[in-house]
Amino acid sequence: MFQKLEDSFSEKLQAVNADVQQLGARVQDLEEETENINKQWAEAYTTQETHAEATRYLQRRLEDVDNRGRQNNLRVRGIPESAEGVTENPIQVLTTLFNRILPRPNDTAITFDRAHRAARPRNLPPDRPRDLICCIHNFLLKEEIFRKARQNKDLTVDGQLVTVFQDLAPSTLQA
Repeated sequence: MFQKLEDSFSEKLQAVNADVQQLGARVQDLEEETENINKQWAEAYTTQETHAEATRYLQRRLEDVDNRGRQNNLRVRGIPESAEGVTENPIQVLTTLFNRILPRPNDTAITFDRAHRAARPRNLPPDRPRDLICCIHNFLLKEEIFRKARQNKDLTVDGQLVTVFQDLAPSTLQA
């Protein structure tokens, strides 16, 4: 009887032992797979960090190129949309304004590469005038106009206060 009981326990113990070995093998497989996944994740994270740094570098370079392309630009804020001649010939209006800033005769020529109204920002109220952006051909003249405009706080066109700014990339202004 004891022999029968011992054989029964032995069979059951062998079955449990086989189950434990099978579970041990499965656990080992899972641990190896987890280790592989962790290695892959670490590699992906390192690659992502490298790409993020490269993206930040390229964004800084792009911002620099954008600002260098705008180095001859001035942004004039406050000239009313209804100011005489501003729609038809913004260059003439800006020439008159800049000659007043420099104190020179109004008809003194200033060479512009271009001049136009900026697009209306979404948050700008409809009654506020859009900025005028101009590219002055001569960088030194642009710098002189900018410097004197900063000193002269009482610039007006059609009774409206006008300010002159450096034209900078939007990403620079947000920083």
